[in-house]
Amino acid sequence: MLVEITRKKSEATTAFLKSNCVDEDNMMMKNGNQQTLMEENENLRKEKMELETQIAQFKALEIKLLDCIAQHMGPK
Repeated sequence: MLVEITRKKSEATTAFLKSNCVDEDNMMMKNGNQQTLMEENENLRKEKMELETQIAQFKALEIKLLDCIAQHMGPK
């Protein structure tokens, strides 16, 4: 008969365990989201630098073209 005796699980213990699981899941999600945001931020920084480089190249090209046009127009 002693084998059939089982201990009751208290509701407080079950609730505590559930809340800990939820807290751990939330932390993992936050860490995952934070990592994703950091990666996206780094990608955007790289893209910004590339675009700034392209802008500088286009400005230099514009100056060359304006000089070329000015030479061909010549004084009137």
